[in-house]
Amino acid sequence: MSIRTPEADPTHRSRLTTPAAQRRLWLDAAPETAIVLAGAMSVVAILTVLLVTVPRSDAATSTFKSLREMARNAQLFHEILPTAVVLPSTVFAVIAWSCVAFLWVVYVPLCLGLTGRPLDFRATVTWTAGFALLGLAIPPVFSTDLFSYALFGRLAAVYGLNPYLATAADLPRSDALLPYLYWRDISSPYGPLWTIVSAVVAAGDDATPLELALRFKLLPLGASVLSGWLVYRLVQERWPADAAWAYLAFAWNPLVLVEGLIAGHNDTVVLVLLLTGAWFVSNRRPAFGVLCLTASALIKYSTLPIVGLALLTLVAQAARQRRPGLSLRLGGTALGLVSIAFAPFWAGLDVLASTLDEPGRGINNLLILAIGRGVSEATGGRIEALAPANAVGMAVVLFLLWLLLSFRRQLRSLPSWTVHDQLAAWSQLLLAFLAMWPRIHTWYFLVPIGLALASGPIGRRTFWVATMAAIASYTSYLL
Repeated sequence: MSIRTPEADPTHRSRLTTPAAQRRLWLDAAPETAIVLAGAMSVVAILTVLLVTVPRSDAATSTFKSLREMARNAQLFHEILPTAVVLPSTVFAVIAWSCVAFLWVVYVPLCLGLTGRPLDFRATVTWTAGFALLGLAIPPVFSTDLFSYALFGRLAAVYGLNPYLATAADLPRSDALLPYLYWRDISSPYGPLWTIVSAVVAAGDDATPLELALRFKLLPLGASVLSGWLVYRLVQERWPADAAWAYLAFAWNPLVLVEGLIAGHNDTVVLVLLLTGAWFVSNRRPAFGVLCLTASALIKYSTLPIVGLALLTLVAQAARQRRPGLSLRLGGTALGLVSIAFAPFWAGLDVLASTLDEPGRGINNLLILAIGRGVSEATGGRIEALAPANAVGMAVVLFLLWLLLSFRRQLRSLPSWTVHDQLAAWSQLLLAFLAMWPRIHTWYFLVPIGLALASGPIGRRTFWVATMAAIASYTSYLL
């Protein structure tokens, strides 16, 4: 009897006995697994750099306020975090922002390469859980907004003041939160529902800045987890094969990782309310859907156009004889929640003053800047188009023109819209609003991106447009 050598084996089965050969076979059989693995490991490496680096104290003498804030926030978290590398503050800032850029460099090709491919949803969720834990631990070096949330919450819960009339100047100088605030001379620009939530989260006289920061980071963490699940389930209802990709495109998005989990912005909470509202609408519970949509607008007023379109759609889809009663019921539901939310803080229109004054803190929208300068030059300076009030008026006119041109034909098909059609329309509506608002920030685009992904393949183009707009919006930091 002869002994067959591996080289003589025509099936080559014996060559698959080594671990390396088995791994090659596995990756060849499922190339998308290799892409996901490479992307996940890259994201973990980038987030780890943000986790273990800390700036020196030399930023205290810097003339750049943003650099001092980055260093202060990083050092706050490193009171409890291990430190592997201590860097000059300027080097730290460059590396931190480079990490954000690298996240996008990983994310965009990853989404493009995995489009239309079957993905292991459980593996994607497992990696996402790891990202979430890292994001919770990473200091909020890119923004101080969560400390502003804590400020307005403490004004109400600890000091008994109205956050829409009081500012940081009304805090005792001994309050440990003061050094971490960027805006110290403005009242709350957020909706009353967010102020109520902030008051609950910030309660406690002896809460430290670190404790407050962690509390306010937990909210976006929970909202991101629930939003990812809703994106998956909403897409799964109609396009099961695309659901895992939509989940990955949302949960691994740099806006979710950086602006949601790390910086702790409340846009993730706005998004989860919109998606929950869509979920209720799809399950024929319009009143609960309207409650959730209205709640989102009571956190950030930018979703008010979505509430209006949703109400119009729900009424248009009802039988003609039911429309008057349904309009009253849904309108009453929305107005009831608005009344309850504003009741603890109402002081006339002053409660909206800070929101209306926001463009006066600096117009940074390149589109509005270009149009405004063109108008000013064309009129020889007689019209100051970039004055805050004029800029807002110009933005409103542009938005209404866009609505007229883009939605005029679509409105005729409202009765036949599915929940996915509505999500796609909401995403387009909010994206257009943000593109024309005089003052924008990168994290604002998190919401239209989430809505577009939840709408499935019909929102794919809007998703990519919003992604490119988000990347381009980083230029606003220079204005």
